[in-house]
Amino acid sequence: MRRKELQIRDKKDLEAVLQNATICRLGLVDEKHHAYIIPLNYGYEEGRLYFHSAPSGKKIKLLRRNQIVCFEIDINHAIVNTGIPCHWSSQYRSIIGYGTVRFIENLEEKKKALQVLVNHYAAGSSYEFPEEELRRVTVFSLLIDRMTGKRSA
Repeated sequence: MRRKELQIRDKKDLEAVLQNATICRLGLVDEKHHAYIIPLNYGYEEGRLYFHSAPSGKKIKLLRRNQIVCFEIDINHAIVNTGIPCHWSSQYRSIIGYGTVRFIENLEEKKKALQVLVNHYAAGSSYEFPEEELRRVTVFSLLIDRMTGKRSA
């Protein structure tokens, strides 16, 4: 990171970004080595991000081919208009991280992962997940290998 004074180093501050953001942008690489970025709803717990998806599509195809991914999460966005062109700025807190995706096939494990995801948006909610729905939905986790946080000046 070029501006070390902006780095978020405290684990609690990093966790706050993970807990308070609503979208995770997942970076993948396609078969032609082109970047593919997709915004996703997610849940976070104990060093893992959890996602759900339809069982097919470009994202799933790419993840089955290569489980190494990059992700970006940000919160507290605001544009700072200084009144001087080329001197505008932004306020934010963000994380860029790397990790490995694992597809979750076990139905009990899927339930737990989906509950983490639901709790991210509706804390304290408890839902039943019918077996036929669990069999239909694709659920995967991302084990965070490393991440770096940054805040605006």
